[in-house]
Amino acid sequence: MPEKNDVFFIGIKEPALSRRLMLECVKDVIKSLQKYEKFRLIRKKEIESLFELKNIINEIDMLNLQLKGALPKTKLRIVPKKKNVKEEPIKKHEIAEHKKKLHKTEHKIIYRKPSELEKLESELNDIESKLDNLKA
Repeated sequence: MPEKNDVFFIGIKEPALSRRLMLECVKDVIKSLQKYEKFRLIRKKEIESLFELKNIINEIDMLNLQLKGALPKTKLRIVPKKKNVKEEPIKKHEIAEHKKKLHKTEHKIIYRKPSELEKLESELNDIESKLDNLKA
């Protein structure tokens, strides 16, 4: 039986290669641990942000209740507008047609109701044109 103080040595073929492979494995493990730490920090920041957001929302709700309490009570209500049915995306040829329509509408003459002065002037012009026809 071997005694406790006996030292055994095991021969390793290519010790430099074995050492290099072990160091590369340790390097990969360290990189993985670093990525995990970054992930933990990001997760921690996210949780803190969520708590902060929750606090802000609670504060907004509280202020909203205070505002509603301060406003006078009325029976007036806003009628919600009806939402359009799901709109389809606009296609290029539809855009071109729309531009053509806009271009055409720009040249339309807008008629307005004539004023009293304009009515009298038009009647005067009619009378003068009739007089010119009679003289000729």
